[in-house]
Amino acid sequence: MTKIKTILVCLLIGLLASACGTSTPQETPTSAPPPTSPPTATVAPTEAGIRLKADGSGDYATLEEAVAAASPGDTILLEAGTYRLAEPLKIEKPLRLVGAGMDQAEIVSDAEGFVVRFQGDGLFAAEDITFRHEGEAEAGVVLVEGGEVAFVRCRFTGAVYAGGHDVAGLVIKEDTTGTVRDCEAVENNGAGIYVAGQAQPTLEGNTCSNNELLGIAFFGDAGGVARENECSNNGRMGICVGEQARPTLEGNVCTDNAIAGIGYGGSGSGVARQNECSGSIMGIVVEGQAQPTLEENVCTDNEKDGIAYLDTTGGEARKNECSGNGGDGISVRDQAQPTLEENVCKNNGEAGIGYFANAGGIARRNECSENGQEYGYGISLIEQAQPTLEENVCTHNALAGIAYFDNTGGIARQNECAHNDVGIFVAAGADPQLENNDLHDNTESILYED
Repeated sequence: MTKIKTILVCLLIGLLASACGTSTPQETPTSAPPPTSPPTATVAPTEAGIRLKADGSGDYATLEEAVAAASPGDTILLEAGTYRLAEPLKIEKPLRLVGAGMDQAEIVSDAEGFVVRFQGDGLFAAEDITFRHEGEAEAGVVLVEGGEVAFVRCRFTGAVYAGGHDVAGLVIKEDTTGTVRDCEAVENNGAGIYVAGQAQPTLEGNTCSNNELLGIAFFGDAGGVARENECSNNGRMGICVGEQARPTLEGNVCTDNAIAGIGYGGSGSGVARQNECSGSIMGIVVEGQAQPTLEENVCTDNEKDGIAYLDTTGGEARKNECSGNGGDGISVRDQAQPTLEENVCKNNGEAGIGYFANAGGIARRNECSENGQEYGYGISLIEQAQPTLEENVCTHNALAGIAYFDNTGGIARQNECAHNDVGIFVAAGADPQLENNDLHDNTESILYED
């Protein structure tokens, strides 16, 4: 019954924020290609602003000249085409950039550092533009430090991460607020969107996919909201929360990421609610000292566990569906002490809820049913685990409703264990306290191993 501890993850916290170190990625993903047909769209002809054309025949010959000449709050209109920067573009006043569409107008640089950086107060807005870095020099794409951001229908692609800071498709840091909506952060060698410092943005309806490391990352003391984003096919995780970050994650779809849909590390916290996490090694992983609240998430069809707690983590997991995973619905390891309440853990390959090592905490009113094929348990305890199990329903599991192995203990109180081979199994070295459990319709109610 001993499991090998899955090699996990917010190792990647170090990949972007130096919390711990790993090797530098060796391959740079191919950046998004330019349009294959001649661009034909134009920005709204009646909109007032500085009008640019890619051939240099607009109000100014280059975007750099237009930014230098613009007054704070001006709008710069980019007709269809590619605006190639001679060097990274620094913007230090409020501006609005409006393109002909993110498949039509793009701002491109191959320089080291970044493509565009905004520093200062006020609003930096961009609509209908692709920001692209090309080449092998280490660089982020767009970096925002302060003020308010308003990005709509923009693409950020081609970031090259080689171990430095502030490298992602879109970096939002300092005390930045504002919104990023209906954008794409794709094919970056690092993270798609990286939020740090005290930033508090709202990220809504974005696609953050096919990035080398992470779809969305929150670090530092960052917060804000990530809502209804698609974070799929990333090289590590869909969304990662590290250091002291505490965002609210709502309704995101995090599928087919290499390690986990959502990962918490460091002292990360906040709320993850109604997210879908499937097709990864784990749906949600919590490590370090993280203390998130996980509510009503769907963690299904992952290779190992639906939700995994490691190290000295805690927090609450409430009303999550953790079903159809290859390992446990919820796995609690090391010295983790979470509170697990009213979760549905069904049809998992091993146990509905599994406790390992010196794990503890409370599992209360969970449904742990129909787990395992040849073997499987509603709730299993291995090594020295000592949780409190109260009012759980453990039915129709392959072997036992609740199983105590090795030197485990703790309390099992008022649980219903029915239609299993064994209601409660207790190995020779285990010493649990069993109180008022409802054991019926099992082949054997309680089996004490000699």
